Amino acid sequence: MYKTTQGVYKSKLFDGFSVVHGFSTRQFGDMRDPVKRKIFLSALRIDEASLVQQEQIHKDAIHVVSPSDRGRTIIGVDGLVYKQLSDDNPIVLSMHTADCVPLFAVDPVERIIGVAHAGWKGTTLHIGKKCIKEMEKLGAAASDIRVVIGPRIGACCYQITKDRADVFRTEFTHHSRKWGIFNSGNEDPASRDCVNSDVIKERNGNFFADIGKANYIDLLSVGVKPEYIDYDSSLCTCCRTNDFYSFRKGKGVLEGEMLGIVSC
Repeated sequence: MYKTTQGVYKSKLFDGFSVVHGFSTRQFGDMRDPVKRKIFLSALRIDEASLVQQEQIHKDAIHVVSPSDRGRTIIGVDGLVYKQLSDDNPIVLSMHTADCVPLFAVDPVERIIGVAHAGWKGTTLHIGKKCIKEMEKLGAAASDIRVVIGPRIGACCYQITKDRADVFRTEFTHHSRKWGIFNSGNEDPASRDCVNSDVIKERNGNFFADIGKANYIDLLSVGVKPEYIDYDSSLCTCCRTNDFYSFRKGKGVLEGEMLGIVSC
């Protein structure tokens, strides 16, 4: 991803397509503030009335958006998918984050878009994979889908309990082995318990999760091409607090939220 002069993070994956997208930064302020949110949306030439949002309850339910959902917040879901039917009154999918993984997916051929909010629970419930499957039901092809894994807390900062680390191992060790995603190319995956896979790292007896990489693995497992996944491991919300808001960095105090949007 790259940062524009306006202070918006975008992906080159969508260059050449009629895809409007972006992630806000601290430069725009807290996106819970309606005035600041309007300034950010105006920078992207987005009418707030076109937004569809999800409640974000840290589960894996995905809603298929219809034109009548325009301007609504969909209760009880963490994912949205939509097939753009017309250039008139377009639908824009949006998401608020402050450490969780924002997944933005686009099939530019069929003009089908999807977003998934993946905290640790959504990630271990494989919401990203489920989002791709829902897009396929609308006519998307996994091989055409391009996915941006937006700014989120990284393995450098996301310390978790052993019990939670065990959940990640259970859900992602198989896929890590299948796709050969390990830190060292000299190790035999079958001979180890994957404690230090790219999803879980153990340092000095503490456990750290890379929830961005976990979602990357899920996307590969359902046929998204690696060259069509924009995953920048350096975009850690907890490290780069000049750019991003982080719930973890605030030690339980949510100073603000970022907003991500996508339309096709």
